[in-house]
Amino acid sequence: MKRRSVCLIARGVKEQNLRLQPWRYLVEVVRGLAARGHPVLLVSDGDPGTYSCRDIQISNLSSVSNLRWRLNKDLHRLIQHHQPDVILQHIGLTSLLHQDFDPFGGSAGVGIFTSPIYRPRDISGLGLGRLIRRLPLTGAHLIGSCMPWRFVRLRLEQSPFQRLVVQTQTTRDQLFRMGVRTKPITVISPGVDQEWRVNGKGTKFQVPSLSHFHENENVFVYFGPADEVRGFYDLMKGFDRAFKQDNSLRLVALVRRDRDVFMGESFSRNKISECLPNSIFRIETNPLSSGDLVARVAEGDAVVLPFALIPSDAPLSVIEAVALGKPVVTTQVACLPELVAVGVHFLARPGDVDSLTQALLQAAGYLRRERQSNTSRVTSSIWRERSWQVVGEEWSNLIQSL
Repeated sequence: MKRRSVCLIARGVKEQNLRLQPWRYLVEVVRGLAARGHPVLLVSDGDPGTYSCRDIQISNLSSVSNLRWRLNKDLHRLIQHHQPDVILQHIGLTSLLHQDFDPFGGSAGVGIFTSPIYRPRDISGLGLGRLIRRLPLTGAHLIGSCMPWRFVRLRLEQSPFQRLVVQTQTTRDQLFRMGVRTKPITVISPGVDQEWRVNGKGTKFQVPSLSHFHENENVFVYFGPADEVRGFYDLMKGFDRAFKQDNSLRLVALVRRDRDVFMGESFSRNKISECLPNSIFRIETNPLSSGDLVARVAEGDAVVLPFALIPSDAPLSVIEAVALGKPVVTTQVACLPELVAVGVHFLARPGDVDSLTQALLQAAGYLRRERQSNTSRVTSSIWRERSWQVVGEEWSNLIQSL
């Protein structure tokens, strides 16, 4: 059967964003479809021209927005020139306010919806100070949380999309609760890189950076930017409180120092030290290869990722930790309970330091019991079986079925 040609339209597909969601997911969709013989065109915004980003060819326009009050002639000309069989558009709640989801001359349309759906109380729980400091990130979610369900339902029902694709069952269920029922909604979850899909059981003494910890100490690993939206400074405070109640706790923070679109401030060792004056912990800021990062995380006893808010559905760090078979301490934000449900997990309320403290202590108690019983429960996780190749196959099957 002839493979159908595809055009994916998405903002912000750039080198510095490719390890972040949702761009990693979108790029892997393109890679997966191309690997299965689909002619694929990826259109994004930036300096006009055609660029190669790693192994992906990107056609950049000055803008890929197709506003309801202004036609994007360059985008329409590009689509008319290539005449793809299927057009994929990356959409979110706020794009429903201003975008015209044009059928572009009759091509089949699929909306890729990667935004978590929040209620106003979810956003307000972050606190006014955090909302203001992270307004470039929180603003879109704040607006989206206030949008009437009837408006969202009507805009999606009136769109030319034949189908919507989401990354989690949680988001699918939330769209259903909004009344979005005239469009089929398919869940195609992200994949996990091969290095994360290994048995996470190991010994601390195999990694020099962890060699000074005692075997009976409970080592928690955090990895990612030192950003308060990720709950990093809540973690510093919560871990200090937990340590005062259980001095077997140790924390290794693998902090990414580069600035990305979600980081509002540079890494500050002094600020971290102020937040965590008494606990025994280690901070590593040297750039790590993908393999070295996996090794650092795998040799800890548990992973702690206490997001206050997730910018995009299905953060890969949580999925990767579960794929390693590690107990995960995270928060009750959006889809996170779904992502960790297949493994050992402990949930805290987002932005609640006391709740996070209790989750850390519960996780330490679990680790202690496992050690005393001389057993290790490495979960047979669905994420360990889910490669990006599987994701590409599911997308190819969907495209061929339209």
